[in-house]
Amino acid sequence: MADSAGADGGDFVDIGYWRQAVGKVLRAKAAGSTVLGPDGVTKNDARPESETEAQIEGVQRLIGRITRYEARMRADGVLDENRYVTSVDAWDLGRASKMARWGLGARYGTLQEAESAVIEAGRKAALSYRSWPEFSAGGTPGGLSGLRAVGGRGRPGRHSGFPRRKAG
Repeated sequence: MADSAGADGGDFVDIGYWRQAVGKVLRAKAAGSTVLGPDGVTKNDARPESETEAQIEGVQRLIGRITRYEARMRADGVLDENRYVTSVDAWDLGRASKMARWGLGARYGTLQEAESAVIEAGRKAALSYRSWPEFSAGGTPGGLSGLRAVGGRGRPGRHSGFPRRKAG
C-alpha cells in the first residue's frame, strides 16, 4: 500500500493523501481480479461493498493511531522531529531474540540454536532499520495491538507498510 500511496521513490506522503490512497487501493483490490502466480491463474471474486468499506474504515482509524503514537513518541523524545516509524518489525525481532534466550534458559534448545536465532533476528533488523533509534522507534508501536498487522519489511517507502509522509 505504501507504494500505491506514492512512497515508492522515497517521496513524503501527506497524511490525508495516505488515507485517500488506502481507500482507493482497497476498493480496487475488492473489485476482484485475475492473478497469474506460480500455481497458474487464480480468479479472486469481488468482495461485498460493506466488507470493503468496513476494512477501509478500520485501516484509516489505524492510520490515525499511528500518527498519534508518532506524535507522542516525538513529545517523549523517542522519535526526532520529521522522522517517522517506517516498520514495526522491531517488536517481533526483539521478541524472537528474547524467545531464543528464554528457550536456552529453559533448556528447550542448544546454545548453538539460540545463538543462530539471535543472529538471524539481528540480520533481519539490519535489513529493516538503518540505526538504533530507528529500530527503537519501530519497536514501541509494534507492541501495541493492531499495528503489527500493517507493518512490513524494508527501507522507508520501499514496501515498508508505512509510507514516508508529512505531518498533517
